[in-house]
Parts: sequence; C-alpha cells; structure tokens
Amino acid sequence: MNMDRGRDGHEVVRAGFLPLVDAAPLIVAARRGMAAAEAIDLRLLRQPSWASIRDRINVGHLDVAQMLAGMPLAASLGINHLKVPTVASFAFGRGGNVIALSRGLFAGLDGTGQGWRDGPLAAGLALRDLIRQRAAAGEAPLVLAMVFPFSSHNYELRYWLAASGIDPDTDVRIVVIPPSMMVDSLRAGQVDGFCVGEPWGSLAVDAGLAAIVALKHDIWPDAPEKVLGARKVWTERHPDLLRRLLRALHAGAEWCQDPANRDDLVSLLADEAHVGAPVRILRRALTGNLVIHPDGTIRQAPDFLRFGGGRMNLPDADAATWVLSQMMRWGQVDYSEQAVQMVGEVYRADLLAGAAGFPAGVNGRDHAPLMDGHYFDPDNVRRYLGELRPTVR
Repeated sequence: MNMDRGRDGHEVVRAGFLPLVDAAPLIVAARRGMAAAEAIDLRLLRQPSWASIRDRINVGHLDVAQMLAGMPLAASLGINHLKVPTVASFAFGRGGNVIALSRGLFAGLDGTGQGWRDGPLAAGLALRDLIRQRAAAGEAPLVLAMVFPFSSHNYELRYWLAASGIDPDTDVRIVVIPPSMMVDSLRAGQVDGFCVGEPWGSLAVDAGLAAIVALKHDIWPDAPEKVLGARKVWTERHPDLLRRLLRALHAGAEWCQDPANRDDLVSLLADEAHVGAPVRILRRALTGNLVIHPDGTIRQAPDFLRFGGGRMNLPDADAATWVLSQMMRWGQVDYSEQAVQMVGEVYRADLLAGAAGFPAGVNGRDHAPLMDGHYFDPDNVRRYLGELRPTVR
C-alpha cells in the first residue's frame, strides 16, 4: 500500500513530464480534477530531458512519467543503460512530431532539380541530391537532431532519410538534443534540422529559422508516440492506485479531445509551469493548422495530434513491436524472438482496458502502410527487416 498522503488525504503520485503539447492528458488530469476524483494527489514534475525522466524513474524519484514509446522497451532490455523492467500502461495519443530543416537548407532544395514540394518523400529525395552535391564539393555532413536514442523521433527521422536514399549513419550526423533546446541549437547554427514534438517545430518556424518538411503522420500514421511508464515493481505494488490513475488519465485524454475545451486547454498548456509556449503556437498543434514556412504557408493536418477517444489510449503492443524493429534495424539491439515476445510484457493494454471497462481484444491489426509502401507485420519482424536497408545486424 502506498502510505504517502497529500492533499485531502489523497495518495500522492509523482509524475514526470517534458514541456510538450502531448503531455496534455497528464496535465489536465492533475489540474482539472480527474486525479482528485480518484483520490489521487497527482504532482507534476517538469523535467529538462528524456535522460532525466529515465534516471529519475530508475532510482524512484518519480513514480510514473510521460515516456517516449521506446523507453520502456529499452529499459526492460537494458540497452545501453541499467536493466529496469518497465511497464507502459497508457498511450498519450497519436501524432505531434515534425521534421524541420533550417531555412537556408530548405531553400537549397530548390537547386537540386527535384520536385520537392510534392510531399515528404519528394523533399527527402531533394535532400539526398543536395547531400551528394555537398559531398562532391568536400563540405562537412549535415547535422540533424532528435530527442533521445530510443525515441520515435530518432526512428522516424531515420526512416524518412533511408526511404529517401540517405544513409543516416554515413551521409549525415545525427545527434541528441532535448526538445526545449532545439530552437536555440538551430539559431546557433549547431544543427541543420531536427525531428521534435510540438511546440518546438512551430516555434522554430515562427522565429524564421526553419521550415517543416514532414509530419509524424507522413512516416507512419499508426506509429506509437508517448506512453505512461513506470517500473514494473511499482505497478505490482500499487495495482489499485495505478487503476485509478489510468481512469483519471483516460478522462483527461477524452477532455483534451473535446473541441469545446480547446480554449481552456490552450490556456493550461501556455502556463510556464507546463509547456510555456505562446497561445498562437499551441493552437497550431491542437487544430492541425500548421504554419510550415516563415512565409506563412499553412498545411492543414486535422489528424496531426489526437489525444484520445475510445481505445486510442490503449498501449499498442503491435505498434511497439515496430519501434523494437527499428532498434534492431539500426543496431541498438540484436534480433531475437525473446525480445519480440517481451513487448507484450512491457506494453500492457490490459491494465487500461480493465480500469476503463473496455472489452478484451483491444488491439486490431489494420495498420496503414509506412511512407515507402511497406506494411509492418508484427508476427514476422525478421522478414520485415529483411525488406529494409540496412537489414538486421
């Protein structure tokens, strides 16, 4: 039993998050009464980086946290860090990431002869040709950033590059930068582009520094994004508390998805204690009316960011298996059937299903194809990897 009591005698849950729009269900559950209704004193602890989330979960400074889709998998496998069995029991929604290039680099695509305005893959092919021109002229490789080695941002950026004929490991340099440092890194000329969650891409466009060339939805509409992560031992010690927390988060996600609450949600996220971005920037992500270039060009993407609705908040083990396949593709972990089977022990849709009263059989397998036309088959990861380049290492 959790003996830590807070306001009104409610059980305290310490929850870590990063200043990102898709932290909204967690923020709403804490600030709009959903957690209190479940007798939980949900204390939000804003973190500077995903590494901080990982480390503070590992040592017990946080009970639960907003995590990148790959973090619970990497922790449970012990990839490049401590092995800490971790459970993902809630999905914060779908979408929310952008790939952006510096304004100068974006302008350079005009000189490649490619029709790069015809979509993300065409833009990638134009970038490929520009990279080849730079290499022939003896120029240094471009530097592109993502937020964490086990992030969907890393895998989406790599997938876009590889599908465009660019080797992410030899043709460019990929570095790790916390989301809140992306705009300043671009301004300082340290990076030439990045993949990041909102509001940081729109802030770069608003500052006249970048243009958005692709959205998460363009790479794979079904790709998982953020989840609620906790050490397995914590979930086993506090099953009732976790059940109540999941109900509160699900109610928060449903509240976020309701257009009638949008003004209130924007105001809540704009608070410096939460995301701290201007209202006009936050509205772009929430409405899907994205300004993708400093000249004011707008791309309408109504499905850019979805917080919930029915079963969307169930952590999808099939989609998480795709994340694991990308870890294997890029040499972060060797292929093994044991690792593939472990995904279902980490991504626990049954926990939210039980808490919210969903019926069994929650995860369908009608996923859309990825941007290059490949379909991901979670039942045959090895064959899927064999269709890609590079193959399993």
